[in-house]
Formats: sequence, C-alpha cells, structure tokens
Amino acid sequence: MPRTVKIPPQFADVFARAEEHFNRFFQDQRYDPTQGTIEIADERYILVRGAAMSVEFFDVVKRLFSHSEHEATDIASQVLFDIAHALGKADANHFHRAMGLTEPISKLSAGPVFFSHTGWAFVDISDQSNPVPDENYYLIYDHPRSFEAEAWIAAGRHSEFPVCLMNAGYSSGWCEESFGLPLVAREVSCRARGDEACRFIMAPPSRIEAHVARHLGREARALGRISAADIGRSFNRDWAREELLEKTLHNSERDYRGLFIASPDAIFEWDQNGIVQAVNPSAATLLGYDRPEELIGRSWMDFVIAEDRQACIDDLRELEKAGGVSGNEFGMQRKDGSQFVVQGRVSVTLESGGQSRSIAVARDLTERKRREAEIERLNADLEQRVRDRTAELEAVNRDLETFAYSVSHDLRAPLRTIDGFSRILLEEYSGKLDAEGIRLLNIVSDGAKRMDLLVQDILSFSRIQRQDMTAVEIDMGELVHSVLHDLESAMAGRNVKVEVGPLPKVRGDAAMIRRVWTNLLDNAIKYTAPKERAVIEIGGRIEAADAIYVVKDNGVGFDMKHADQLFGVFHRLHGAEFAGTGIGLAIAKRVITRHGGRIWAEAKVNEGATFTFALPALDGGSPHATMDRMMRQ
Repeated sequence: MPRTVKIPPQFADVFARAEEHFNRFFQDQRYDPTQGTIEIADERYILVRGAAMSVEFFDVVKRLFSHSEHEATDIASQVLFDIAHALGKADANHFHRAMGLTEPISKLSAGPVFFSHTGWAFVDISDQSNPVPDENYYLIYDHPRSFEAEAWIAAGRHSEFPVCLMNAGYSSGWCEESFGLPLVAREVSCRARGDEACRFIMAPPSRIEAHVARHLGREARALGRISAADIGRSFNRDWAREELLEKTLHNSERDYRGLFIASPDAIFEWDQNGIVQAVNPSAATLLGYDRPEELIGRSWMDFVIAEDRQACIDDLRELEKAGGVSGNEFGMQRKDGSQFVVQGRVSVTLESGGQSRSIAVARDLTERKRREAEIERLNADLEQRVRDRTAELEAVNRDLETFAYSVSHDLRAPLRTIDGFSRILLEEYSGKLDAEGIRLLNIVSDGAKRMDLLVQDILSFSRIQRQDMTAVEIDMGELVHSVLHDLESAMAGRNVKVEVGPLPKVRGDAAMIRRVWTNLLDNAIKYTAPKERAVIEIGGRIEAADAIYVVKDNGVGFDMKHADQLFGVFHRLHGAEFAGTGIGLAIAKRVITRHGGRIWAEAKVNEGATFTFALPALDGGSPHATMDRMMRQ
C-alpha cells in the first residue's frame, strides 16, 4: 500500500505506481538560494508559507474590505479556491503528459501523491467514493493535516467556517482534468473550526449540494458543530449556475462561429483603427477574393467607394458616442474594381482601455435595386397607361353624354309629336273612327309614352355615374313617407297595407337616395297588383358599420335562379303585364354603389320578394367616413 495516501484497497496498485514515480521525481532536488531557485527533476518550484496563503491572507482581505467582514470572507474564499483550482488543472495536465497517463483513475492517482509530496496535505480517500467519468462521480476524503487548518491552529485562531479552500480547489481542479468533467469540492468539516477532521466532498456542480446535504444529515452528530449554513458562509457560490453559464457561453461562442462562417451575408470585424480582424467566407466572395485571409489586416475603408467613405466614418464616430446599431446603404468595390451597393448594419462596442471593436453585416443590394428599378419602371408605365386610358374613357364618356343627350332630344321630340297627334285624333276625330281605329290610336299613344319613359331612364342611368353628389344627413323615415305620398295614385282603388318601421338616418345625396326608394316601392306596389290584399313592409336596423334597409312585399315574387339578372339594364323577369323599362333596379344599384353600399334580393314565386340594401351608418367611423366611402366609388 502507498505511504503518502490512504485509499480503498481496489485502487492500491494504481496509486502504488504513482507513488513510485513521485518518489523518484522528488529525489532529484537542487536548492540554490544564491540563484533564488528550487528545482525538482529540472522543474522550477517555489516555497510559500502556508499561513500566508491561509489565515494571513484572510486578514489582508479583511483590512481591504473593512466595511464588511462577511464580504471580505466571501472574496478571500473565492480567490483562494479559484487560484488553487486553476493550479490543480495545470499540474494535472502537466503530469498526465509527463507520466503518459490515459485512464481517469491513473490520472487521479497522481494527484494525492503529488499533493502529499508538495506539503498540501495527506489524503485519506473513503471507500464510499465512486470516482467515475460521468455525473455520478462522488469522492469523499479527509486531509488529516491540511496546511490551511494547521495555519489557523498554529496562530491560535478559531474559525467560524471551514478554511481549507485551496485544498478543495486544487484537488477538484486535478480531478476535473483527470475525468474530463466539471467538478467542485466542498469542505464539510474543518479542524480550524473545532471539528474532528477536515473532510471534503467532491462531485459535479449540479450534484454537490445534494451530496453535502445528504452527508450532513447522516453525519452531523459524529462531526460535531456543522451545518449547511456554516459551509455556505465560507464559500457561497451557485455552482450549478456557474456550470450552466460556462456551457451557455461556450455554446454561444460555438453558435456564433457557426453563424459567422455559414451566414450568406458578408460579416466584417475591425478594430479601433479600422483594420480588419476577421471576415467570413461570404465577405470574400462578395468582394471577389478567393480566401477570407486576403482581406485581414487591411483597412475596412479600402473596400468602400471613395465618395461614401466620409459618410461611413462619420457614422462610426456617432456610433462610438451614442452606441446602438447603424443601418445605411453605401457603395463597395470588388477586387476587380466593379462597384455595387450594400445595406450595412454596423455595431460598435467599447472594450477595456477605451478600445473599440466594430462588427458590420453587409448585404448585396444589386439584385434588389434591379428589381426596384424594374418595378418603378413598370409602375410608371402602368400609371401612364392608366392616365391615357382614363383620358380616353373621359373623352368617351363626354361623347356618350353628348350622344345620349342628343339622342334623347332627337327621339323625344318625334315621340311627343306622335303622342300629341294621337291624342288630337282621339279627341277630334273619334266620331269618324270605328272602335278598332280608336284602339289602335291608343296603342300608338301608349307606345310613344313608354318609349319616352325609356329614353328618360336611359339618360338618367348614363348620368348617375358622373353626376356630382352632395352628401347631407337624410331622415329616411321622412323620405320614405314622402315617396309613398307621391305613389298614392298607383295604389288608388286597391287594398294595399303599407307598414313603415323605424329607419336609421344616413348621409348621402338625398335626390339619388329618393330614386332608390321610388324604384323599390313602385316595384312593390306594381308586383302586388294581382293580390287581393297587398302587404308592403318597410324597415331598417344598424348592423356593425352599416345601416340596413328592407322592402318586403307579398307579390308575385320571382325565381331565384334569375336573381343575378335583376340589377342589369333591360333585364325583366316578368312580361308586359307589368309596366316598366327594366332600368329602375339598375339605377338603384348604381346609386347604392356610389354611396359605398350594396343591394340584394330574395324571393319565392307567388310568395313575394324582399329587397335589401346597406349604406354606411352615420356613426360607422370618423365624421367624414361616409363621405369618404362615397367619394371612393
């Protein structure tokens, strides 16, 4: 069994080989104070007083942080642990290579032996330990004569917390390097505090607290005055959080490098002097170079076209003052001298010493600029064609209006003549005409009147789309009663019941809206004529932003398969038994559409029809919303 370490029997052979190596190693010592050197096997060593790195170190830190003894204790503890942890990793790496060690247990074995030879402490490893290269790693061990605890005891000082921080740091650093996984050690009892032994538990950071708590619960009585709170006072660190943070930083760096290399955008990094420190492959490709290395060491401004350099410099100066990210367009030039436009986003960060570092992401806008120019050209062509077409349509509309007026004037004059002479013949020559002659003259007169009405409707229909509109607030109830009053003659001698419900007010052109009601109510009266008792219901309501109006009758109705023909010019679903030109509903639809509304109908044959139209409600938006919707039609 080894003499410099106490270990479970199953590890005896491995530790014995380590002890043989270090026995030979430490036999080769040269001490030369005239040169200020201590050499062991040609390795330079230094001697440090144990008290200087323990009890006296705490005293120095406490004087520096006299305002808070608790803070001084935490700082001293963390510094000692971290320094020792780094030393343990470095020494382990060195001796693993020097001794040709590859297996984790053999790597670990060299640590306690070297530890003992260098005067840190003797190591007594418990057989409860489970040193495995995964998260189940667990080591429990004692240092019977830890240099740190001995320093406190020799100084006659009593500590309220475990003091063997360097012992814990060094051993966990060595084992971490040996097993290739993060490890920390916590001292759970300490002779400097009056406990029987300096005992340590080592485990991965995510498991250490659970192991310590379990051990304290089981061993508290045997180890004396000890608690998790006391241990936490000496070294209050969130190991799991530090491990997670380290992994996060490592992963972030890895991900950043991956994105840096794979990014399709060019990425440049330069120092405070504008000298390029790093570029990704896309940057080299963008600028026409074979390798990114060709750009490194050159000034960033070498790649910016001359006329844009000053603006870029000014931009960077502003960023250095205000921080943030700048995004501008500027020109760059390739290796062959050709120029192109990029969108650059630059971030400037200030580092220690007042130095700055800039990172820029540049995206080639050549193709986008080409597409934008093409879209602008197409839009300009389209706008010109629209203007030309609009001018043509306006000219055609003017010609049509002139034509319609001329036709109506030229047609209506002979029609009035025909109707007038027909009435003269009927009035003055009826005694000379037989019954058939009188009948034929009446047909001629009626035909002339219908033709005159048709000409008037055609002229009205053609003018509605171009007629100026004057929007006013319309009381639909008053308007409907006025229209019904005008249509009383059409209901004379008939049994017609008209019911008028509440009708919401709207804004619109009163004369045009009057024509809508006139056409709808005239149709309702006309197509209920065959009924012995006609019923016409008129109502309205508000739905969301619309005012809805309904005219329902119990007349002859129509077949819904022809509904799409209702609002077309000259489309009639009934024969000559019902008077009309077939334009009234087309006029109504055009008026409603110009007001930003819609109109539709539902019916069943011989069961009546329901005509519904919707207009923008008075409160359906801003005060000018209704007029705006009207003017867009």
